[in-house]
Amino acid sequence: MKADWECLEIALTGCQKMAIDDVTIELSHAKFVDTLIDQLALPKPTKDSIKTALFEKNLSKYDQLLRPLEKTAFGHFLSEWPWLFGSFYEVMTALETLPEVEVLQPIINDLQATKQFIKGLFPKVNVTLDLSIPSPQTYYTGMAFRGFTEKSAGYLFSGGRYDDLLTNFQNVKTAAVGVAFDVDALVERTPVSPSQPKTLVFFDTDQWDEAEKALKTIPNSTLCLTSSLDAAKKLAAGTNSRLIDLTESR
Repeated sequence: MKADWECLEIALTGCQKMAIDDVTIELSHAKFVDTLIDQLALPKPTKDSIKTALFEKNLSKYDQLLRPLEKTAFGHFLSEWPWLFGSFYEVMTALETLPEVEVLQPIINDLQATKQFIKGLFPKVNVTLDLSIPSPQTYYTGMAFRGFTEKSAGYLFSGGRYDDLLTNFQNVKTAAVGVAFDVDALVERTPVSPSQPKTLVFFDTDQWDEAEKALKTIPNSTLCLTSSLDAAKKLAAGTNSRLIDLTESR
């Protein structure tokens, strides 16, 4: 779990440094669904159909397949399973309706410990849980996570445990965990102070050193790479930026 947690800490620290402070972490686990379905006294084809209906949220098909289990110890939980996403506390409370399943306990323990780890280091981060979705990829073997904000259409980052990944390239199974960032989503969500208007520095190709020196002294400035001054002026006007022309002194 140390490696899983390190990935989470790297991702959340990165968001923190970029002043993105409204992050929500969605936790899930690649083995939860299969492990639970394996406990059901049903033929394998029926189990596979239940999993498909669960993932697709085909509720009429799902309810039909589970009718033989309505009065079993799993009945109450199974009836709520398609809706087990969102509030970490509410999903964990629903898990208490399950009969004791020894092989599920390590999964539940890891998720609870991870939530405590996140809240301990990043108390402002909202942690949610989804136990009704498929594994991000077939090679995932453990906990998975995604980070997003309410104002972002996509995920800022995602990752998790995938100990089966390297078996696609080698015969020896190797433990692996990682995190990937959506750079565009991160930049889109990074706040820029309105008190620092953007400045474009226009220059000739032989003035590169002079332009670089200007960047170091002018806050929120960037090189203007247009080929002509007219194009630079249009770019500055279109982006509401200030334009500095290093070529005018020539």
